Amino acid sequence: MFQIDRSNWGNWEVLRLSDSSGNSIVIAPARGACLLDLSFNGRHLLRSYQNEAELSSLDWMRSALLFPFPNRMKDGQYQWHGQQYQFPINEPARNNALHGFGGSAFFKTRYIQLGETEACVCLVYRHTPTDSYPFPFLASVTYRIQTIGQFDLEFKVENLHSTSIPFAWGWHPYFQLQPDADLCSLQLPACKLVEVTDQMLPNGKRSDFNQFEKPASLKGQELDHCFAFSESARAVTLFSEKSRLEIYPLAGQAVFPFFQVFIPPDRQSVALEPMTANIDAFHNRQGLWEIKPGESKYTGATVACYPV
Repeated sequence: MFQIDRSNWGNWEVLRLSDSSGNSIVIAPARGACLLDLSFNGRHLLRSYQNEAELSSLDWMRSALLFPFPNRMKDGQYQWHGQQYQFPINEPARNNALHGFGGSAFFKTRYIQLGETEACVCLVYRHTPTDSYPFPFLASVTYRIQTIGQFDLEFKVENLHSTSIPFAWGWHPYFQLQPDADLCSLQLPACKLVEVTDQMLPNGKRSDFNQFEKPASLKGQELDHCFAFSESARAVTLFSEKSRLEIYPLAGQAVFPFFQVFIPPDRQSVALEPMTANIDAFHNRQGLWEIKPGESKYTGATVACYPV
């Protein structure tokens, strides 16, 4: 039977849903609904934040929900319905806005359900207009863990504005099957590489990419790449000597059209980032949702881990 434990990391409330077999999820609702831990049978799969200072910093956007856009926005500027808006530049080296504001959004708990074989928590965030994004919306995220070794994330956004709004979503988990990414292998579904400029923005070209068509070692690989997936694409798979981790669209949801793979400088984890839209989607409109007044959009991801 799953149970819930509540604690605090300084100002941040932390929820832990767990059972006696070591299956658990840990969430910080008010800090972007950040997923701090995902464990199956006592094995921790994420490299996330470990304490209040790390969570407050949001360094590397670990496990962050990325909205209203994932990845980069050129110069932090965009136009919508004839008006120009400016996001803060939080990647000054390239003069980009990065990952939106979802990572710091203040979510509140809507409900928690605890059962014998699964548990879930639903969290909600109501956005009030800001200078950079003056469009009200309601977002919810539901995290569900099952004892079969499966975790589901479902995200919903509802437009509360009087006109259509631009929106895209991503998720930024760092998976740690081994203490060193060099000890892991990666397999990607059919895809093309999104070629980028020095500003890490799409240059309009996509090239064939089959390096990880079959499982291939990450030893020595430097990855911060965006891939455009084919309509037949399914799972991205990370392998270690003893485990196979898959991340794929939630049941009933469309294929992720874009996916970022990133190995951070410390090489202790691998970020596998599903995205509903391309880099700089507010400009190129590739995958960008134009959500009508009162309309809702859904997306989500499933993570499953199996012994090899």
